[in-house]
Amino acid sequence: MFQNAQWVVTSRGLRAKIPNSYWKFSRIELRQLRIVDGAPCYESVLLATTKEWICLWLFVEAFEVALSIFNGGANETILANSMNVYRRSKTRQPAQQVGVLS
Repeated sequence: MFQNAQWVVTSRGLRAKIPNSYWKFSRIELRQLRIVDGAPCYESVLLATTKEWICLWLFVEAFEVALSIFNGGANETILANSMNVYRRSKTRQPAQQVGVLS
């Protein structure tokens, strides 16, 4: 149905392209929400933001395609809430030091 460099949308939902991966989201799981700071967020997007191997932009691209196929599209407000949680989490992490020239 759709694929990019990391994800495949199938008739069952969304799965990682990694062979034998357990990273799969069913149609129902794609719509599941979690409330964070009083705002609804997509659970699968929040989960994807915690994994370093996932390119978030590729995930969101496939996620949006999957929701458009199975659910009439993503709710843009809920998706924006999900991405804002991700951005806030990144700003809370200590900055990594890059090599300093002496």
